[in-house]
Amino acid sequence: MTEISGLIKGLALFEQPQAGDWQKAEASLGLALPLDFKALVSQVGTGWFGNLILFNPASRLPNVELVGNIQACAEKVSLLRRDLDLPIFPESRGYVHLGHGTDRWDLLWRRTTGQPADLVWVDWDAGEYFPLSLPLPDFLVGAFRGRLVDARMRQLGGSVWFTGDREFFLPLQPRT
Repeated sequence: MTEISGLIKGLALFEQPQAGDWQKAEASLGLALPLDFKALVSQVGTGWFGNLILFNPASRLPNVELVGNIQACAEKVSLLRRDLDLPIFPESRGYVHLGHGTDRWDLLWRRTTGQPADLVWVDWDAGEYFPLSLPLPDFLVGAFRGRLVDARMRQLGGSVWFTGDREFFLPLQPRT
């Protein structure tokens, strides 16, 4: 997370969730969210990593608010996952929706006991999903810095930051 601190230094950040926000969200959902995901969202607040936005329990924006988006995901996904064998929360052992991109792909968490989060990247148009082989903060920094070695990870990183994107994180200020 130290490298992320350097990449966001000087930015005006918004809606950085506190421990109470996470506790309320987890109680509402009935599950404990991954520690690395919570630490990252708590650090940066609401905003875009290239074309990826992560859900946030402190956000007032409907397309970013964590609990409502996780609960709505099952309905959305039931229309999209015809070809994917991908159980979605609240199904038993269902994947939890943690964020989405601008091109009909989503970041899902496979609930496991281990940390860091066991994440998959779902491309609904292609009908495919791929495990991220790195913790989320490492994937984001590696993709942004062009340091991903694995070809699939480089391809997924290119979905987040298109060539020419130079901002690691763009804070999103809610309207007042």
